Amino acid sequence: MTIAGPGFVVGFENISLDPNEDLTVSISPDGKTLTFTASADGETPTLFITSADGQENPSYSFKVGGVKLQEGKTLTLSVDVEEGKVNFKDNDGKQDAYDLDFDKLDPDGTEAKFAKEDVKSEGKDSYQVDISKWDAKTKPCLEDEQGNSLDKDCGN
Repeated sequence: MTIAGPGFVVGFENISLDPNEDLTVSISPDGKTLTFTASADGETPTLFITSADGQENPSYSFKVGGVKLQEGKTLTLSVDVEEGKVNFKDNDGKQDAYDLDFDKLDPDGTEAKFAKEDVKSEGKDSYQVDISKWDAKTKPCLEDEQGNSLDKDCGN
């Protein structure tokens, strides 16, 4: 399921519904925040946000998935390219394993990729990726909700 707006395409991949199951999602009007609320226990779809702001600026794709939620619990993905932050969280209070897949395409055609599988939440529910210095040579920094780096290669 995808929604397009000025400068963005957002949506949900790999949606799995059982008969009589409801899908509850929300998308902010500016395309910077997505939520998915589980109507049954199980794996959530992959949330994605892509953005482009003219040919003179980079374009981005951010995907977060792999999480299993309990019924009624919510997964949120928000992106603020100007601030250089990608935030993702859930409110189920259980250990999760996030899969991250981020791409950046600079105006000169240079690509930068950042992917991590099974990012363990360790019972914490809120994470941030600092993309402010991200380029083909410098990795983004994965941080917990207190701003502590969770990646020894952060910034390298």
